[in-house]
Amino acid sequence: MSSSKGKKHAVEPQEPAGEPNTKKPKTVMPVKNPAGSTKKPAKTPAKTPAKALTKPKKVKLEEEKTVGKRGRKLGSTAYQEIELIKLLSFINEKLPIGGAGWDWVASQYNGWAKRRGHCERAAKALRCKYDAVCIST
Repeated sequence: MSSSKGKKHAVEPQEPAGEPNTKKPKTVMPVKNPAGSTKKPAKTPAKTPAKALTKPKKVKLEEEKTVGKRGRKLGSTAYQEIELIKLLSFINEKLPIGGAGWDWVASQYNGWAKRRGHCERAAKALRCKYDAVCIST
C-alpha cells in the first residue's frame, strides 16, 4: 500500500489478493449541509440528563427545625425597656463578678420574667446584653 498525501478517500483501497484482509473497510456517507459543502457527520458527545449535573436540593420538613450557628434562636424576642430596667436593678443589687453571681442574676430575672409573661433567658445571654448596654452608653 502506498502512502499518498492529499485527500482521503471515503473507502480505503483493498489489500492485494495474496493476503487476506481481516479489517472491514470503513464507509462514511457524506452529509450535505445547507451551504452545499460535504462534511463527515460530527461525533456528538453522549448527552447526560440535566438532572444528573445539578446537585440535589435539600428538603426542609416542617417537623425538623434546624438552628444555625449565628443569629437568634427560634422564638426569641428582643429586650423590652422594662426588661432592661429590671435586669440592671438585679445586677446593681448583686454586682456579679463570676459565674455564680451571674447565675443568681439569671435566676432572679427569670423568676420575675416568668411572673410577668416575658421570655426566660440564660445567664450568658443576660451577661452579653449587659456588656452590650455598657459598651453602647
